Amino acid sequence: MAKKSRVIILEDDVTVQESLKAAFSRAGHTVFATARADEALDYLRRYQVSVLFVDCLLPASSGVDFVTDEVRKIFPAGSLDIVMMSGLFTDNSFVKDTLRATGALGFIKKPFEIEEALKFVKAPAVSAVVENSVHPRKALYQIFSRIKVTPREKRKVIEALDEIHSYDLPFVYSLLMEAQATGHLNIVSKSGDVSGISFAQGKIIAVDIVDQDTQLGKILIQEGYLTSHDLDPLLIVKDHPKKIGQRLIDSHLLSPHAFNLGLSTQMSLRLSRTISDTTCKINFSPTDLELTTPHIDSKTLLSYLHDWVAGKISVSWLRAHFLQWENSKMTLTAVGLENWQEHPPLLQQLPGLKEALSSKLTVHEIVAKFQVSEEIILKALHYVLIRGWLSFEEVGRQMSSQDRLQLLKKIDLQFKGKSKPELIEVMARIAGTVESDPLYTLSEFKRILGHVNPDDSQALRDIYYKIHSIAEEATEFTKTNDSNKVHEQLLHAELENKMKASGFYEEAKVLLQKSQFAQALSVLKKVESLDPQIERLKLHMAWAKTAGSDSHPNRSRVLQEVEADLLQVPPEDKFEPIFHFAWGLYHKAKGDFASSKKCLEKALALDNSFLPARREITVVSSKVQKKSSDTDLTALIGGFFKKR
Repeated sequence: MAKKSRVIILEDDVTVQESLKAAFSRAGHTVFATARADEALDYLRRYQVSVLFVDCLLPASSGVDFVTDEVRKIFPAGSLDIVMMSGLFTDNSFVKDTLRATGALGFIKKPFEIEEALKFVKAPAVSAVVENSVHPRKALYQIFSRIKVTPREKRKVIEALDEIHSYDLPFVYSLLMEAQATGHLNIVSKSGDVSGISFAQGKIIAVDIVDQDTQLGKILIQEGYLTSHDLDPLLIVKDHPKKIGQRLIDSHLLSPHAFNLGLSTQMSLRLSRTISDTTCKINFSPTDLELTTPHIDSKTLLSYLHDWVAGKISVSWLRAHFLQWENSKMTLTAVGLENWQEHPPLLQQLPGLKEALSSKLTVHEIVAKFQVSEEIILKALHYVLIRGWLSFEEVGRQMSSQDRLQLLKKIDLQFKGKSKPELIEVMARIAGTVESDPLYTLSEFKRILGHVNPDDSQALRDIYYKIHSIAEEATEFTKTNDSNKVHEQLLHAELENKMKASGFYEEAKVLLQKSQFAQALSVLKKVESLDPQIERLKLHMAWAKTAGSDSHPNRSRVLQEVEADLLQVPPEDKFEPIFHFAWGLYHKAKGDFASSKKCLEKALALDNSFLPARREITVVSSKVQKKSSDTDLTALIGGFFKKR
């Protein structure tokens, strides 16, 4: 029998309280119901509770204040699921503000169907081991293994999810669009920050994140709708009753259509910020929402899906992620065969990938087939996967000893240098599960490891037992009190690394300004080893590599690396002056001075105080003029001889 949960209902409406209590009890859960906040808090302290349902309007206080001021101080987001309820305050802005403030997984508007409340109370994931069912995160990536998937089935897969890795979010967004979903997707980070993505008829109509600093002005300037001279006078005026967008429209500096396009891009960039190298909890709440403008449709999302895979998802995550399909043949879905396009940059670098996938090769065989980096191949495969173009077929045969040894070596490499909590994270990625459920993760991980056969080599046996032992020790460690202590030590070490990286980063920027490119690149490599996710790191490295490429013995290879780096820049970094500056330096190094000048001018338009861009414009302008003069002279002489 599956393990059940403990639920608290904090609600003063007796009818609602009794109906919820009866429904949860019938489902086998233990239920505590009360109308008093202090009594609910006492239950929370005495019992290990899975979900707390709270009405927003309590007899003597606000349910929102109770959660934010009392509950979350003891039980931060991630340690306790909370669902807010209200029959009075139901407008969308209140719902969003409440979800953000409380870190709640969902909001139920009264009156509601009992099933809507029941879906928030899930049995602990360990029951999946007992019932031998497929973990929701694994089901997410298995969805396209079936010939036809209905929108309802896609929604059910999303609704079953609880904890995922943030790198899974692009797939979730894509599925919700394909399913024509309407409602709120709530994302709770490890730190308790809440983001909300609102969908209407399969289109994204709002993106609320903690860091709202996605500057609309930069977007409008880059897209050519404005100049900094148009915008600067308006920024001087503080506390104006109208927002800048409306003031630009009123001043006839911006059309409403251009403003909406800018807002749509701003939403896309905020969406991009939700994707990072961490786990999160998600919940989708179907709610009636009207389709508004601006919005993000599936066509707009496609380019961002590519950029997220190329620029945000790390190769180490992808290596572990694809190990769960090491013995599976890849095949194109019907949708993939019908809609295959090779113009996205990731696929352009792998001509013939469609034919290779049609041949039903494994991931290992695909990597061996193409003469490009493993990173490019894995990112291209993942892009194809989240587009719904790729599925995996279990081959139904034993792996050869050589293939198994190769798999175990890859796993051993993933384990190298990891602490026990980090090992659980790696095992979860390999098994397609979540790290908060170590027992199920171990079970699925062992399934991938397989068993030792009598005719296996000693080398295979040694590495198998080594990995098996490490995995079991890591899982046992999660049951001890030392586990939390080690987590804290890891967080402290991570914070120290980030602080060191930040110091080195500032040092590298100074070196770049002084044109000391070799030294800057050396320091930036230290930054990359300490904190590879630091913002705009690739751009500064591209600056250092390109500017110093003249003296490099293999200049063409360096420029290839720079081009690859710039094609993998996260979407939010493409609206930074340094992005266009880096492209300007690249085009200059390639001898394309006209393109270089355009990029440098765009960098200067975004930041008029960017002196390196101003200096480089002077250099390339003279090159463009000289080239133009040489062309004119050639044409003149050519014309002279032609006349003769």
